[in-house]
Amino acid sequence: MRKKWKLQRKRLFFWFLSIIFTSVCAFVTIGASKEKTQEQPPVVLRLWHVDSFEGGKGARASFLKRVAAKYKAETGVIITVSSLTRIGAQEAFAKGNYPDLFSFGNGVSSALERAVSLRGVEEKALIGGEKRAVAWCKGGYAVYSKKDDFSQISAENTVLSQGGNNLPSVAMAVGGFQGEYTEFPSTTAYVKFLNGEYAYLVGTQRDLYRFSSRGVPVFMKPLTKFCDLYQYLSVTAEGDERIKPAMEFAAFLLSDNVQKTLVEVGMSSAVCSVYGGGEMQAEMDKEPPKYTLPAFIGAEGLRGVKQAALSVLRGESDVGLKKFLKSV
Repeated sequence: MRKKWKLQRKRLFFWFLSIIFTSVCAFVTIGASKEKTQEQPPVVLRLWHVDSFEGGKGARASFLKRVAAKYKAETGVIITVSSLTRIGAQEAFAKGNYPDLFSFGNGVSSALERAVSLRGVEEKALIGGEKRAVAWCKGGYAVYSKKDDFSQISAENTVLSQGGNNLPSVAMAVGGFQGEYTEFPSTTAYVKFLNGEYAYLVGTQRDLYRFSSRGVPVFMKPLTKFCDLYQYLSVTAEGDERIKPAMEFAAFLLSDNVQKTLVEVGMSSAVCSVYGGGEMQAEMDKEPPKYTLPAFIGAEGLRGVKQAALSVLRGESDVGLKKFLKSV
């Protein structure tokens, strides 16, 4: 009888323990569930990118996506990167649709009214004294020749390469050249140069990779006095809860570790000595440019500065041109 009673007590004891264990598990599960539902959702910021000039190699938007992926891994903040045309961005802005971050170049001025004053970024990235746009990469102008002789450059034997909104005529005018130079779309100018129709080609960093891919040996004379080939970034977010992480991403993009990877897209850093195109690109960047254009110059401004540059190339006064230029 005693053995039977002991056995029953043991069963009651284990039954009681199982009830307690089940209750504790249920309590923990419910608490964890409540805690999970109370967690803040991840911050998601939108970055729009507009190409307004030719890059080096690869796509700058793809580069930004890779940087965004690294940033998410480190911070948990999600940056979605979308490529837009200049017209597409303007139409969105006109409807009051703005991203949190905006990457742009010359001739894309729509974000000016929304861009906020930047904090915590490298002063060197504030090209031309801008406070609402930082340059996160840059290119450069150069004269290319198949011979190591640049003493015969003239309007008759030199072709200018026009790619996007870049202004080779301004680079020539600021560089002290004169003459009525012929300008063609970039690939046309490149082909005409290769075919021997012109002895010299005034192009950009993009031509370095065109020559490299074709295995064409060329010599280069950098045009270092003027550069408008900057890709800018502005913060266009609203509210501190979005502006703060947007500012932090801008600082991350300008960090040395990220800037050193610009070699992936054949671009150079506007912040530190990082060359994206090997020895020739390094040569192009040895002497920093002295002048540029306002970051938020629009299409009308580009037409004005080009007309002023053409006047200088014809031998007229440079007073009109200087009104557009800003010291770097």
